[in-house]
Amino acid sequence: MRKSIFRNSCFLYTCAFLLLLPIVFFAFLAAGRTFIWRLDGLDQHYPALLYYGQLLRGLLAGKGFPMVDFSVGMGFDTITTLHYYVLGDPLALLSVFMNEANGPYFYEFLILLRFYLAGLSFLLLMKYVKRDGQAAVLGALIYVFSEYSLYAGIKHPFFMNPMIYLPLIIIGIEEVLRKKKPYLLVIMAFVSTI
Repeated sequence: MRKSIFRNSCFLYTCAFLLLLPIVFFAFLAAGRTFIWRLDGLDQHYPALLYYGQLLRGLLAGKGFPMVDFSVGMGFDTITTLHYYVLGDPLALLSVFMNEANGPYFYEFLILLRFYLAGLSFLLLMKYVKRDGQAAVLGALIYVFSEYSLYAGIKHPFFMNPMIYLPLIIIGIEEVLRKKKPYLLVIMAFVSTI
């Protein structure tokens, strides 16, 4: 019974999320604007993600990882430069599918994916504390479309990652406090630290 309630909550959340997307982001749609912020987004986040995708494709092709690359335009050392923007972000690995042609769309897709995953992670926390149903879905939508996420999550997409990690860390802490296995806490602490 609990599994079907959770599945229904996920389905209801997904439908409500997809319904709210055009409403919440209507201003962007009406103005024909992207989520790529003119300052940091256009000058730093977008080029770093695009470069990272190119770098990942090179790694898959066996080209290696350049330690120094002046073509990035944001610094000298590749690891130090990319660490702030993409390295350590599991969702940035999807940039392997990003290229010049689909770049802006893919960048926006990753932002919306972060929004969606934040709500799913909140729903998992609600399931863990046995609060399924419409109240959990409403809580997830409020969590996802909060002022913080709408402001910081669009300007700096990786600022949405803590909203994905926090509910999972709370579940991991609860597991440890209940004398269960600490695997989720260890994994989430590792991912958060990276």
